[in-house]
Amino acid sequence: MRFYRSIYLFSLFVLAFFSDGASAFEISLETQNEGVEPYCEIQLKDQKQVLVEKWWGYGCGNSKSDFVYRDSEQLMKLVLTSRRGHHSRVYFIDRSGSMAIVAEASIQKLPVPPFTEVTETKVRKPFEIDVAKIQSQADVILLSDVYQLPLNREQLFLSRLYNDTDFSFVDRVGRDFFIGCSVTEAYVYICDIGRQRVVSVCFDKKEGQLIYDFSKSGKRELRLRKPYPLHSEVSLSFQRGNYAYAIDTRTHQLNVKHQQQTIFEAQCR
Repeated sequence: MRFYRSIYLFSLFVLAFFSDGASAFEISLETQNEGVEPYCEIQLKDQKQVLVEKWWGYGCGNSKSDFVYRDSEQLMKLVLTSRRGHHSRVYFIDRSGSMAIVAEASIQKLPVPPFTEVTETKVRKPFEIDVAKIQSQADVILLSDVYQLPLNREQLFLSRLYNDTDFSFVDRVGRDFFIGCSVTEAYVYICDIGRQRVVSVCFDKKEGQLIYDFSKSGKRELRLRKPYPLHSEVSLSFQRGNYAYAIDTRTHQLNVKHQQQTIFEAQCR
């Protein structure tokens, strides 16, 4: 059977990064078709080096990139989103010598918490990860998964994950270190307020409910439920008689009220 190669230009993105006056680092994306199967062709240019990669099965959508380490441009992260927005591919690119993709991960968008799911990871080249230098909490967890590194709960600021990852890595950390959500529930938010006191907000997919779970010293002391709002903004607030329990996801604070008067407030770690 003969396949005729047809090429359709979808879009072109160029992102430039400058280092010490050196040439620009460029990323170009082009949607193409081979037979009936689309793919996103990625071309990376770093001074005189050129690297071409193909993401099969998806057309190019949005892209974003950043340096993984706080104080180095050695390792770069490129995130591609498919044209329809339901899938993403993350590439980690080593720029220290001969430019190479060292690892990748596939991520799928979900309609309910945890909203995204890592479906596949792959190491393409051995690379020594310096976890202490990584900027993003999400990258700490993702690269620890890819390279099978142990996670240290004390190095993680859990509230930052809410901003980083649309909850998927909150779920990963919750399952490793906490007891709040059951195996059939997804972690949506974790509020560690110290002295072995933790509030977990869980999502019960089967019942379509959000759950407020408070534990102390590893023992559950309070568990509240409410329907998950499918067509409105999610609020992490729960009611029990005259008591109201709420987490402000902008300030990352836990607030408990009795008859509309604040009786307890704490900062989520």
